[in-house]
Amino acid sequence: MLNPAQREAVETTEGPVLILAGAGTGKTRVITQRIAHLIKARRVAPKNILAVTFTNKAANEMRERTSQMLRGEDADELAICTFHALCVRMLRMGIERLGYKRNFTICDAGDQLGILRKVIVRVGGTAADIDPFVAGAMIGARKNAGEGPEAMPDGLMQDVMRIYQQQLKALNAVDFDDLLVLSERLLAEFADVREGWQRRFRYIMVDEFQDTNSLQMRLLRLLVGPDKNVCVVGDDDQSIYGWRGADISNILDFERYFPGAAIVKLEENYRSTNPILSAANHLIKRSPGRREKQLWSAAKGGEKPRLIRMPGEQEEADFIADEIWEGNAQRNVPWDDYAVLFRMNSQSRSLEQALRKRRIPYRVIGGKSFFDRREVKDVLSYLTVLEPGRRHRIAPHHQQPARRHRHPNRRGGDPAFDRPPDVGRQRADRARLRRRIVRPRARRDRRLPRHAGRLPPPGAGGRRGLPGDRRGDAGGDQIL
Repeated sequence: MLNPAQREAVETTEGPVLILAGAGTGKTRVITQRIAHLIKARRVAPKNILAVTFTNKAANEMRERTSQMLRGEDADELAICTFHALCVRMLRMGIERLGYKRNFTICDAGDQLGILRKVIVRVGGTAADIDPFVAGAMIGARKNAGEGPEAMPDGLMQDVMRIYQQQLKALNAVDFDDLLVLSERLLAEFADVREGWQRRFRYIMVDEFQDTNSLQMRLLRLLVGPDKNVCVVGDDDQSIYGWRGADISNILDFERYFPGAAIVKLEENYRSTNPILSAANHLIKRSPGRREKQLWSAAKGGEKPRLIRMPGEQEEADFIADEIWEGNAQRNVPWDDYAVLFRMNSQSRSLEQALRKRRIPYRVIGGKSFFDRREVKDVLSYLTVLEPGRRHRIAPHHQQPARRHRHPNRRGGDPAFDRPPDVGRQRADRARLRRRIVRPRARRDRRLPRHAGRLPPPGAGGRRGLPGDRRGDAGGDQIL
């Protein structure tokens, strides 16, 4: 069931359309419903529809939703992909016109850095003070801005960029930025290629339009045919990738690029409550140069957001953990109803310590837990070996076997962890390590024999054990 604004966005199919979709307003649903409407109601062939998004994950989600709404054969003919995947398809069919072969190689970040290191040494010698990571970022920025080596800040970087491009072409290789640059060049320089793709994709949709850069905008304008059937979906209030080259003017000045565009605003939010949306609206309205929107929700109620200042990170972590604990203990709120967001991975340590102290189960998403790091596991395992009775005080929930201290694999990880823990061997390992620590002290005690802490030599007689090992005798095993 679509709301009125969503239905307008779905049924407005001819000419340029700008859909301003606030957070949580169902934009993905609108795009998939719009594709289904074009095929079922407007009788558009699936192969004539192109939907572009920014990540493979988003493209796969959109493809799955669309396939559920259409017959399988219709969904298979749709082109739902990222900008880079679309450019690969175009270049595989026409890159020979630019002096490359069709079986070109796409360099990943590692390949790119390797080539740059060699180029920097070739241009500036071994003493050249140029970071290949920085050089790669500068070259990428110039390419996305549609500029060449002459736009580099100095002659040395100009030579690096020029020779880098020559090396790529000699290897019949391109980097990720070249996929966009060469595709735009192919469409701009060869009218027959441009018109062929315009006939193929009569209806074009672009998701997350606020994150497009100037090069992607030029590529889009070349792909759109004379009918101008292009629909872009985005929200200028969510534009956060300016540091990565995103050009907010693409969405703010859309009507300048595509005159007569219809504008549809999706403002009904299905994700948050009105108190949260009211606070968000109040904050974002102070942002200059934005398109006016007012998010709202049909759902009633909801708690007001709280802003709480803490003197330090430990107090902040304790407060958060206490809030979660009290909610679970007093109001029976399930653990998995809580989420804690933080800005940097390094901030997880204090939060994890506070949660472990209160035995609150958690999992870290999108990163590695502080206590799952190899060096931390090693230290905790040593402490567990030395103080087996205090394991829960040393590291609550730490379940790794005590064998970690034995021959760690320097290439990463310990093969012993792939097998179930051997409890008997763990005890023997602890005893052996403790004997190593205690034996020097025992030998300094003149009242104890030199073989204290060791098994007697074969043939010494008696049952095998430490000297004085009998009931009531304060013999060698008292050391342990």
